[in-house]
Amino acid sequence: MGKVRGLAAATALFFASGATGLAYEVIWFRRFSHIWGASTLAMAAVVSSFLLGLGIGAHFLGRRADRMSAPLRGYGWCELAIGLLALLIPLECSLLAATTGALYPALSGIPFLYTVVRFLLTFLVIGPPCILMGGTFPLLVKQFTGPGEVGPTAGWLYAVNTGGAAVGCYLAGFHLLPWLGLSGTNFLAA
Repeated sequence: MGKVRGLAAATALFFASGATGLAYEVIWFRRFSHIWGASTLAMAAVVSSFLLGLGIGAHFLGRRADRMSAPLRGYGWCELAIGLLALLIPLECSLLAATTGALYPALSGIPFLYTVVRFLLTFLVIGPPCILMGGTFPLLVKQFTGPGEVGPTAGWLYAVNTGGAAVGCYLAGFHLLPWLGLSGTNFLAA
């Protein structure tokens, strides 16, 4: 019974985690469009950094989850760190804008290299919280499954997180950003 009740609470938290994760992606695209311009390359830098971070986190933290005695505690620490790192992103973007201004004259004539540098700098800023986001799913799956039980629980958690992501993206893009602005929405999500 305790595992079922714990899964119900984790379900609610993982829905919120999905909502904040995609809200961050919307917020971060807006922030990086101020640095890189509102272009497909700016969007690609944010989305690819976001997805790369998720994959790295799922791979490395997923392996670690298998050896953890309390993966739910690890999940909690990841979520706390994601929120704290998200609070730092506005400051990091301010520093990045200054760095970009210094790099642009040297790289503007080499579009491919400038694109690579934009991706690397974007990943440097949003990669750490995205890596932690990627680790949350394997940690919860490990917490709430035993040998041979992965399918239904993993599918449920993934579906709930995806539903939260859709809600977070919608709320951030259409309601929170116009109402609270970038800083307020970022603070609320964190």
